[in-house]
Amino acid sequence: MFKNIVLLAVIVVLLFACTPALTKPSVVINQPPSGSQFNEGEEVSIQSTSTHAQGVTRVELFVDGAVVRMDTAPSPQTSFPLVQKWKATAGGHTITIRAYDAAGNAWSSLTAMPTA
Repeated sequence: MFKNIVLLAVIVVLLFACTPALTKPSVVINQPPSGSQFNEGEEVSIQSTSTHAQGVTRVELFVDGAVVRMDTAPSPQTSFPLVQKWKATAGGHTITIRAYDAAGNAWSSLTAMPTA
């Protein structure tokens, strides 16, 4: 009985030791800065960089909670710089970038609030 418990404990320790550490991904909106002003109809370039040790596979651009653009990496990228465009509409807006890893897990995103 004692041998079984010790064996089980060793297996659990080995499983945790062999599992890669979960790293927190990084999503940064480089441009435009929060609070930027845009005219209605103006094409806005949103520059972002998403990074993750296991690779970024997809980046989505949300405006006011709705997906307006999705870009897929040709293969998982540890650093995925991207420019996504959106045509500004009147009023204040929240821009969110969401990145996904190779397993399909969504990462935390960063938001900016340009005003058209």
